[in-house]
Amino acid sequence: MCLLGVAFKTIPQHPVFLIANREESPLRQSTGPAIIKEPPGKSNWLGGTDLQAGGTWLGVNQQQMIVAVTNRQKQQLPQSPRSRGLLCRDLLGFSDIATAIAHARQQLLTGNYAGCNFLLAAPDTAVSIEAGDEFLITHLPPGIHLMANSDLNDPLDPRIGRVRLLLEGIDSELAEDWIPAAKKICGLSGEGSEPAICRTGSDWGTVSSSIIVLADAAAQSTYLHAAGPPSSTPYNDFSNMFQQL
Repeated sequence: MCLLGVAFKTIPQHPVFLIANREESPLRQSTGPAIIKEPPGKSNWLGGTDLQAGGTWLGVNQQQMIVAVTNRQKQQLPQSPRSRGLLCRDLLGFSDIATAIAHARQQLLTGNYAGCNFLLAAPDTAVSIEAGDEFLITHLPPGIHLMANSDLNDPLDPRIGRVRLLLEGIDSELAEDWIPAAKKICGLSGEGSEPAICRTGSDWGTVSSSIIVLADAAAQSTYLHAAGPPSSTPYNDFSNMFQQL
């Protein structure tokens, strides 16, 4: 499971503000953000790589399109499902969301994947793709949207409820104020009846966290990454890599 949140067209001059906590076995090795050079005809992208399957859980390509994936339940599973992270990597290779959506639809309707959710976000468009027992594509209106291992903006998910209240409570329209608030939110442990946003465990938990902020001027975009649980791991700044894309 993972937890994604996006503030779409709510912060002036920063149309996409994304937070992403990755939940995985700590034994599954991956790299931190790096520029991935794809073959000619495909877009290069910036993100981490899963060293087991070769895909990714989150990246942003040279056209300023973010693609992220979470797992979700699905009753009918293929015998040998293709990696959802590889599909995430495939989608980052497209230059626009419309083409990426068409490819995702074609792939996910083959039945060759386990259940998943995808979020695609660019400065002008944001879309969710839900591929559990049903298949649903939703074009997101401006606002705050959250996704974990069930439905988009699931009102029954207590973590989504907690993060929504905290994001909506940020009393600022400046990205520089949202960033420290987002870091704190991503690192929250359970408190009383409140669920943990950063999960800990010896066999499963939050293994990394990213904050990506797309600006109107691509050179001013931000990519922060904590290479461990954000409750105890500082975020490093990879924003200079946007210029290298």
